[in-house]
Amino acid sequence: MSLQQLLLAQGRPLTLTFIETGKPAAASWNTGIGTAATDRLVVVCISIRRDATVSISSATIGGITATLHINTAATTGNCFIISAVVPTGTTATVAVTFSTSTTIVTYATYTLTGYNSATPVFTDRQTTAGTARTTTQTTTSRTAVIVADTCVNNGQTTTWSGTMSLVEDSDQQDNVGGAYTVMSTASGIVDVGSSLTAIATKSGTPSSPVMAAIGFV
Repeated sequence: MSLQQLLLAQGRPLTLTFIETGKPAAASWNTGIGTAATDRLVVVCISIRRDATVSISSATIGGITATLHINTAATTGNCFIISAVVPTGTTATVAVTFSTSTTIVTYATYTLTGYNSATPVFTDRQTTAGTARTTTQTTTSRTAVIVADTCVNNGQTTTWSGTMSLVEDSDQQDNVGGAYTVMSTASGIVDVGSSLTAIATKSGTPSSPVMAAIGFV
């Protein structure tokens, strides 16, 4: 019997919860992480703006070394997804070391319990130019999906669509001296299906768009 089947038998279904979003003034910040649980996986989506090539060198969540799931170096705008199993506490400090320092940051925090593995079944990063980006995935069991879509334009809003039927959780922007990062996130528990899509459409033509998607079972 898998861990997920055991948890289901014990009344522990796969549960994905959006906690909060914010725009910290530095690369270290406090976030809520919900109710303590032995299998609580904290997942953080991060967007940044920096006119240099940036990736994450290392990160911790609640003092626990985070796994860097989506961490491709890029210039101007970028989006990352990290996670760590943090079983205790209701808040945690997220501390990120970027390859090049930046203070234009937004984040969105999620928690996941009742999963089979803290290793994602998929990650995806899209940088399609134009108003919309799409992630397409085939799921063989119920999957907790989180998707972030970012750009560096002031005032951009995001509409979510697609057959995954994700729900928008956050729409946050930060700026310093007129330089912006804008991130919208959406999530949901997705049933079994083939070539399921999540589509993020910006209200205008975005600059340096990045979509980051991750799924856990």
